[in-house]
Amino acid sequence: MTGKGMGGGPIKKRILSIMLTLCMVLTFVPTVAFAKTISSGSCGTNLTWSLYGNGTLTISGTGAMGDWSSNIDVPWYNNCSSIETIVIENGVTSIGDLAFINCTSLESIEIPGSVISINMSAFKSCTSLKSVTIPASVTSIGNDVFNSCTSLTSIVIPNSVTSIGPYTFKDCTSLESVTIPDSVTLIGEEAFDGCTSLESITIPDSVISIESEAFDGCTSLESITIPGSVTSISNSTFNGCTSLKSVTIPASVTSINNNAFNGCTSLTSIEVDDSNTLFSSSDGVLFNKDKTQLIRYPQGNTSTSYSIPGSVTLIGGWAFSGCTSLTSIEIPGSVTLIGGWAFSGCTSLTSIEIPDSVTSIRYGAFSGCTSLASIFLPDKNNLSIGSSPQAIPNTTSKVKYRHDKIKGEVTITEITLVTGKSGVAIPATICGYDVVAVAESGQSKVGAHTHKGGTANCTAKAKCGLCGKEYGEIAHSLVNIPAKAPTYSEAGYKEHWHCTLCNKYFSDAAGTKEITDIEAWKAGEGKIDKLTAPAPVKSDSVSSDKDGNVSVTIEKSIVTVNGKTEVTVSDSIANTILSKLASSSTKKVIINATTGKNTASKPIAAGPGTSTHVNLPESAVKKLTEIENIEITLVTDNGKVVLDKDTIAAVASKAGNNGQVTLVIETVEQNNNLLKIELEIKTSNGDVTDFNKGNVKVTVAISEVLKGKKPVCVYIDEDGRYHKIGGMLNADGTFTFVIGHFSTYAIMAEEEADTAIAAQQKAESLAALADQKLAARSKLVTMKNGKKAVLITWYNRNGEMMDFDGVEIYRSTKRSSGYGKKPVFVIKSGKSSYYNTAIKSGTRYYYKVRGFVIIDGQKYYTDWSLKAIRTVK
Repeated sequence: MTGKGMGGGPIKKRILSIMLTLCMVLTFVPTVAFAKTISSGSCGTNLTWSLYGNGTLTISGTGAMGDWSSNIDVPWYNNCSSIETIVIENGVTSIGDLAFINCTSLESIEIPGSVISINMSAFKSCTSLKSVTIPASVTSIGNDVFNSCTSLTSIVIPNSVTSIGPYTFKDCTSLESVTIPDSVTLIGEEAFDGCTSLESITIPDSVISIESEAFDGCTSLESITIPGSVTSISNSTFNGCTSLKSVTIPASVTSINNNAFNGCTSLTSIEVDDSNTLFSSSDGVLFNKDKTQLIRYPQGNTSTSYSIPGSVTLIGGWAFSGCTSLTSIEIPGSVTLIGGWAFSGCTSLTSIEIPDSVTSIRYGAFSGCTSLASIFLPDKNNLSIGSSPQAIPNTTSKVKYRHDKIKGEVTITEITLVTGKSGVAIPATICGYDVVAVAESGQSKVGAHTHKGGTANCTAKAKCGLCGKEYGEIAHSLVNIPAKAPTYSEAGYKEHWHCTLCNKYFSDAAGTKEITDIEAWKAGEGKIDKLTAPAPVKSDSVSSDKDGNVSVTIEKSIVTVNGKTEVTVSDSIANTILSKLASSSTKKVIINATTGKNTASKPIAAGPGTSTHVNLPESAVKKLTEIENIEITLVTDNGKVVLDKDTIAAVASKAGNNGQVTLVIETVEQNNNLLKIELEIKTSNGDVTDFNKGNVKVTVAISEVLKGKKPVCVYIDEDGRYHKIGGMLNADGTFTFVIGHFSTYAIMAEEEADTAIAAQQKAESLAALADQKLAARSKLVTMKNGKKAVLITWYNRNGEMMDFDGVEIYRSTKRSSGYGKKPVFVIKSGKSSYYNTAIKSGTRYYYKVRGFVIIDGQKYYTDWSLKAIRTVK
């Protein structure tokens, strides 16, 4: 039994099994057990580590690794560059902060299924690491985990992970592909920043937030699909993605940072899903929905010029940044604000014209515009130009101008040349209006231009209003003398022309056929023998009616040329008016200054571009103020104007003694939906714009279409803002409004006026909101009841008053994430501080604040404040 049993029985098999097991163990042991131990210790409550001479690091036991985030004294840090292999045994539940930072020789690692978290900077700067297997047990990947792993080519993130933290794959320059599972909802700040080999990436529909600079510097990224779950595209999200060609904004997106696509030099089109309620695009340009804000012009568009639509009131920050192909940009008169860095880096832009509607040009707006030789700016006090950095480069000459809105002309008031420049090129027009003159102080600084101002004549050349130099060919100043019809007592003569400068006569309008003897010419070649009946003689007349009203009819002293009607009340007519008033009881004067188309009671629309200038002697106007209850009515083709005594007194106080008072009524624009008129009173001492206590009643004719639209009068101030002042539709179809000063007025539908005023107020509110640069502070305080609290205060870094409908406070225990989609606290308007009592001792809290206003039911926000930090002791 002993021999046979020992040879082939169960005991022999057991010995063989033990020997095989021992061989297998010995196969693996040499790499660890048989190598010399360099150092060892603990790295967690129940974890130990050993570093062997062959470059192998083992971690054994159960539980979480230590956290070295506050001190880089990682147990094996001094030997980390020699570590080639890391063996993490099953039972380890987390890989600690900075655990394997700078292990530059480590090429691969397998993480056991017991690990549930990989913490901050765990594999940062492991420059030889090519592959990592992340088990499905991992639910959390911390910030900076694979930052600067320059050999890492691909990675698969398991479905258990819900977020990709800030800087996770930053500067992984060899990373070509990443699989993001449907479980991920957040891609953190700079998560893939500098991943220059990443050509494409699929973002799952589960992602609702992509934080700032997430794909910054991904120079190989050609296309990306933003899922319909994303609500915000943050600051510099795709900055420097030089290969990105097109982007479509889904309907879910409610906010887009102006700098989101900066540096995308191949981007030719930004499209927006049709169902998006906040944003739109046209020709690949990104706007808000109603196109009042231009958010981004695609940097890869190779067009050399662009005209901004007339609906735009605000050009957003970074809107045209880096658009190097653009040589010219037309800014419409609707724009009031140009955002920070809006045109920065437009290196081909040579000149820019800023309309006088603009009230603010933010910092850095034209920074880096290296070819920008000149900028044309409205000369007004309320134009704010940003600094730090300068909105306008020091290498750009500045030209200030003023726009005469009545004449539609521009005068240059000041030229500031940069060092090394002797002159600046002056265009024929600025913002669509003819440039007619340059102030004398600036004429020596004028460069290339077209001569304007003045006409050459037979005694002198013309003088250019832009440079002050003489120019042009000598020419006669000819006055046409119409043919004179013969009468029963004398012969007539043919039409001829008289030069008022050299006193010569010519038989042709060109002044080439001189008549050397005008009397002989009239008696000979120019003589017409046929007699005709005497022509009727026109005259100016003054009369009184049965009620004592003084009526004046001007027929003789009225001339219309090119739509301008000049009406002159002579001294003799004025004296007759004063004489008639002496015996009148009503003290009313009605002057009919029409061209025969109107009646004294009802004017008609004279048409756009026409005007009436009524001239009265200044001395007579002053005498009219001595008459009690005096009232003057002027009826013209362009409207009827009634001036009360206080208004006449205000005019008389400005008038001289020997000149004329001129009332101007100009029809600027007229169509079925609008009548715009300009009113002006001139004296020898300047214009009268304010009538003190006086009022003027104006009656105009409007279209049949406008009559049915509940018309209203709108005053348009010098900055183009609308102010509704009412008015009344009369039974005869005319419209009357009462005013206390002369300016530009428009008659339009009340609904359209309200819409325009609301749009202005919205633009002003948004511009004011954009000026709010919030900062936040926090302080640990003790309340009266003895409880600890964090006092959060906020203020405007610009030093301006804050005017919000409310303030939202977000809180997190992490610097760059964890703030959530909803604010922790919403503070009503008027407050600038809040006590946070729901806090835990020993916890560090991060706070960020943003203000908001509510316009048409929609919230509009300021930028985030800088983060405030407080540790509760």
